[in-house]
Amino acid sequence: MRVPVARSRIVALAIVLGVLIVLCLALLARPETPRPGASATQKIPTPPASADICAYPEQVRALITEFIDAYDQGETGLADRFFATGPAFQWYSEQPLREGSPAYDRSTLEAYLRQRHADGDRLTVVSVQFNSVSSGHGNFGFVLDRAGTQLPSKGALDCASHKFIVWSIGPNAGPVP
Repeated sequence: MRVPVARSRIVALAIVLGVLIVLCLALLARPETPRPGASATQKIPTPPASADICAYPEQVRALITEFIDAYDQGETGLADRFFATGPAFQWYSEQPLREGSPAYDRSTLEAYLRQRHADGDRLTVVSVQFNSVSSGHGNFGFVLDRAGTQLPSKGALDCASHKFIVWSIGPNAGPVP
């Protein structure tokens, strides 16, 4: 036996159901905004390409990590991509493998980096400490991990060009004559 339902009730129910569906879709489609009092995730500011990177220590950390990642992947062109040229370049040292005059020779850096990668060298950035800015150069200390060995290291970069001018992998970081 059928129970008669007023047509107006069916129409009203359909309208209410339609409105609820539209509201649900609108809520799902809108961008999420933080609740008042809730802490929003802060985005690391990205400086313009021409900016002084040393004003953004988190970007210095990102550049160090970008270099190490590219090194570990065996990318070519690392010397030109990450290191200053000419008189701006000071040294790239790694004891006991690249010390003394070879550390100061920028022209051999790309071949050195390729050979170290070919030899199976892999590094992980453990920590970075941005220290200071002096004469347009940002100075930093960092720790790398090589197969479980922690290597205290140091470096410097030209703040304007975003290129490393010093890179010394520990334990006693420096170009040792």
